[in-house]
Amino acid sequence: MKHVLRVTVVCLLVVALLAVPLLGCGNGDGGKVKITIGVITDFTGVGAEAFKRINVAIEDLAKYYNEQNLIPGVELKLALYDAQYTPSRYVPGYDWLKQKGAKIILTPDPEAAEILKSFAARDKMPLCTWMASDAMVDPPGWVFCAAGRASSALPTLLEWISQQWPNYPTRPKIAAVGCQEVSMTQIVETLKQYCQAHPDRFEYAGKYLAPMGTTLWSGQVEKVKDCDYIVHNQAMTFTANFLKQLRSKESTAKTVDLDAQASAIRYFLDMCGWEELDGHLSFFPWGWWGDPLASVELAEELLNRYHLAAEAADIRSAGNGYLALYAPMVFFDILRQTVEEVGAEDFDGQAFYNTAINFSKTYDGFPERAFTETRRAFPNEAAVYEWRAEVKDIVRISDWLSYAS
Repeated sequence: MKHVLRVTVVCLLVVALLAVPLLGCGNGDGGKVKITIGVITDFTGVGAEAFKRINVAIEDLAKYYNEQNLIPGVELKLALYDAQYTPSRYVPGYDWLKQKGAKIILTPDPEAAEILKSFAARDKMPLCTWMASDAMVDPPGWVFCAAGRASSALPTLLEWISQQWPNYPTRPKIAAVGCQEVSMTQIVETLKQYCQAHPDRFEYAGKYLAPMGTTLWSGQVEKVKDCDYIVHNQAMTFTANFLKQLRSKESTAKTVDLDAQASAIRYFLDMCGWEELDGHLSFFPWGWWGDPLASVELAEELLNRYHLAAEAADIRSAGNGYLALYAPMVFFDILRQTVEEVGAEDFDGQAFYNTAINFSKTYDGFPERAFTETRRAFPNEAAVYEWRAEVKDIVRISDWLSYAS
């Protein structure tokens, strides 16, 4: 009898010991609640050269939040999907991330955000992106954008060029050139409308768009080589061919973009060189390396924390893609506030949405930025930067300029 009792006690102790590690299994390591963040991005498609450093920034930021316990009781988990900048892959990618348990989805791909807007509303899935287009935010829904609309940013840049740029000629000719996709379509429409509204400032010389993947731009080059300005806001690897072919025709047109091309600056330099890119103007909402901005300083800190010196230098020299961690930083701020309000166990897409539409914060001393019941894009600030061959660097040449959401 004593033998049976002894065996029974031993068995109960074994079961108890085995059960102890299982107590927190559903909530992640250390009893933390795991919150999965889905990411629709590009690892292997036409935008990969620009997106790959954005991907690293998202991963580093999530790691930093977890290590520093910046959202107490929560472990952030990333699920990344390679959509290859291909529209047919956005919906399958979205469904795959839902199956992985994603509570919110980030995407730096503007076309993905437009296509998935109705799906996000149907499923009450917050879809968080970088730059905004009109279609993403009007009417307001479940897409949230960390920067203002291109339709506001471009007129602000053109206003500065026509009023502040010392090399501005009288009523210059301006055209748009690029590949056919949503961000460039928005640029084209905005440029046309601005020129129509201000015929004394710019002469609209037309749009010259080519199918995605085009490498031969001779037709477009012939049409725009005599322009004074060319808006060319894309960082796909093959769009650098346009700039190369433009300069081969001895065109002196000044090229202009919002923020795309500096995310793949090394590729553009390999294709064209500093002399051919000299004088290019960019309009950056999250600055350039060395700028005294909290997001830039955080980027430097994370590079030094998680990467060897050579790898960190490689990421910096590739462009400002890593600096776009400002966008996930905004959305992680909203996530953190949501957890504070409802608790980690009750966090879901609806809770994030409820917090987001009332979220406001001041970044870097700029005017307060906010989402509201009707606003889905942050009002933002950006500065004009010039690519200069003499110093082999990009230099800020304007104050920070506010543009509406």
